[in-house]
Amino acid sequence: MSPELERLALRCLLAGFEGVAVPDWLRERLENGLGGVVLFARNVASREQVAALSAELRLARADLVIAIDEEGGDVTRLEAHRGSSYPGNLALGQVDDPDLTRAVAAALGGDLAAAGVTLDLAPVADVNSDPRNPVIGVRSFGDRADRVAEHVAAFVTGLQSAGVGACAKHFPGHGATAVDSHRALPVVPDDAASLGAALAPFRAAIAAGVRAIMTAHVVLPAYDSRPATLSPRILGDLLRAELGFRGAVITDGIDMAAIASTVGMEQGSVAALAAGADAICIGGGPADMDVVDRLARAIAAAVEDGSLAEARLREAAGRLQRIALPAATPIRSRRSPIGSGSGTEGGSAIGLEAARRAVRAVGACRLGPRAVVVELRPEPGVAAGEPGWSPGRVIADRDPRATHRLERGPEADVPGLLELAAGRPLALVVKDLHRHAWARSAVEALLAARADAVVIEMGVPAWRPAAAGYLAAFGASRVSAVAVSEHLLPALTERPHPSSDQLAGADTGTLLRLMHAEERAGVEAVGRVLPEVGRAVEAIAARLRRGGRLHYFGAGSSGGLAALDALECPATFGVDPDTVMAHVARDEAAEDEPALGAQDAAGVEPGDAVIAISASGRTAYALGGLERARDRGACTVALTCAPGSPLGQSAAIAIEVPTGPELIAGSTRLKAGTVQKVVLSMISTGVFTRLGHVYRGRMVDLVAGNEKLRRRAAAIVADLTGAQASRVGVALRQAGGNPKLAILMLRTGLSPEAASTRLREAEGDLAVALGEA
Repeated sequence: MSPELERLALRCLLAGFEGVAVPDWLRERLENGLGGVVLFARNVASREQVAALSAELRLARADLVIAIDEEGGDVTRLEAHRGSSYPGNLALGQVDDPDLTRAVAAALGGDLAAAGVTLDLAPVADVNSDPRNPVIGVRSFGDRADRVAEHVAAFVTGLQSAGVGACAKHFPGHGATAVDSHRALPVVPDDAASLGAALAPFRAAIAAGVRAIMTAHVVLPAYDSRPATLSPRILGDLLRAELGFRGAVITDGIDMAAIASTVGMEQGSVAALAAGADAICIGGGPADMDVVDRLARAIAAAVEDGSLAEARLREAAGRLQRIALPAATPIRSRRSPIGSGSGTEGGSAIGLEAARRAVRAVGACRLGPRAVVVELRPEPGVAAGEPGWSPGRVIADRDPRATHRLERGPEADVPGLLELAAGRPLALVVKDLHRHAWARSAVEALLAARADAVVIEMGVPAWRPAAAGYLAAFGASRVSAVAVSEHLLPALTERPHPSSDQLAGADTGTLLRLMHAEERAGVEAVGRVLPEVGRAVEAIAARLRRGGRLHYFGAGSSGGLAALDALECPATFGVDPDTVMAHVARDEAAEDEPALGAQDAAGVEPGDAVIAISASGRTAYALGGLERARDRGACTVALTCAPGSPLGQSAAIAIEVPTGPELIAGSTRLKAGTVQKVVLSMISTGVFTRLGHVYRGRMVDLVAGNEKLRRRAAAIVADLTGAQASRVGVALRQAGGNPKLAILMLRTGLSPEAASTRLREAEGDLAVALGEA
């Protein structure tokens, strides 16, 4: 067999592989011409690791295609272990704002470009016309062809604006079937009306300049008895000639049962290329050298025996190679590059915004405290895979006293669940309830006993039970779960105060008495967390004693308080302005950007300390900064007013002051602000007292930058030495205005130079320099 033909055959393959590094066999085949790779969750440990993996792959072959199956929503590879920062297509279709879809796709494209990906096997362009569809469902923009077409075009435009090629799938449509081609070969309706609707999104994608289209392993009997992937009439006459597509045609996974269990992978690969496909995708199943070699040999042998034209193979290889280049000059997305930090509980701003807009709530959809959140999880689909996270857990984690219970089919423990939820609010988290009889039966039984329960549908809301409250998220991304949790369980600081109703018509005296009582309660609550504050003081002082710095991260009122405390430290304690630094989200949009917090933490060193401040404990900017600082080895402290918050859980030391609801709901400038100001003042004062910047309760290191402070400095020196004003003035002049040095000179009779030396030896501690400690 000709080695040249085998190399040519390799150029038409997109291979899968195991692990988070490049295996030797793959490197060898890339050097020998392999066209590209497809990344799956098995290849992802972190976003930074994917970027490094992509760079390593390109060392073996600079012009390879690095593809990924990253749709956002339920089908995510970059965030398979924690859930996507972007809602899926059905949620975007529900919002029905093409500009939002375009922005989400551009942000996703920015993530992929930063990871070194050149081709995203998205968007799904199928019209989900059969609600029983087990493989498309929430991956589709909906069941209306015109809406799907508009959003497909917007997604293609947004994704490719970031420099990542889009691949619309699954041509000529996989939505009108109840069969999953991963498991069997579907037959779809091919009458003129059905086919016209199915093709509309692909026409829109082509008009938008989509770089690739993925085939469907489905049969359209009027066109061909063979699957579309293997049909010259469908790929040639329909896609190329009638629709005018000139980009690359990529097969769906050739290892899927619709092909592998019918004609077989080898014969299927040859037939697909002969029919007009340009690349054979080896999906999420086989991922080894043997499969790649078998397919390459089968393709080369077909050329040698004349069943596949060499010219067709060269044409295919050329088309695939062209999409290895960037889709466009990348534009800056609304998120920072992946390398600057990963998403957090809040997700990207645009992703969470879209998820929030998609949620639909009917009836009584609020949960009280200590809720029981029951998640009825069906068997995962092949495309999405087993989730490495839990929507129900995300929802339950919003209340530290809530309980999460995961139930899997074929039946649920209804009596046990009712016993667990007795006297407590109950929420039922489901997915595609209309397709899973066991879950439907469980929900009906639970609602028969607990009509007050809330049902949360994270899939296609095709069947709605008679519940007191019903929420539809239109997908099971992490940000969708967060958006649902916000409906069910508002943050403690956002909830109405029991006395709020008294404000209506209250006189000024009553209002002020209520406010005063709340402020006092908040300050009293600080007393209960003094051990944690003490741990923070000691840990931060130890870092600063070794030359580290203290960083604050916050937004809104919390950020303002952080900035104020940092601003006061140099003048009060005589420290360098860079010793205490406040990083504050620049605006409301930045507050929702964890990547910006992570980016601002890029200068944090392992020897530094970080305090992240957020009343709710959920501010994405603060969380992003704290997590990046933690990963860099810094000491991390969380200051929140919400016990059990994500911020507190992410920090080494959690100072969580339970202030409860504000008198004016959500106004954390009130008692939550007071509490944060008190704790920050205690920490910074405690730290610099421990470091010797305070002596007998006096600010002996203050910087006398104005007349008032010069008078204060002189008073401090006189008070601690008993010296006359004239001697105090001389000592301060000789000490360069520093009260500490002047006190040491007057108390010991040392010269300015000798006194400075003694202070350095005492590490700036006046008590030590005076022999008192």
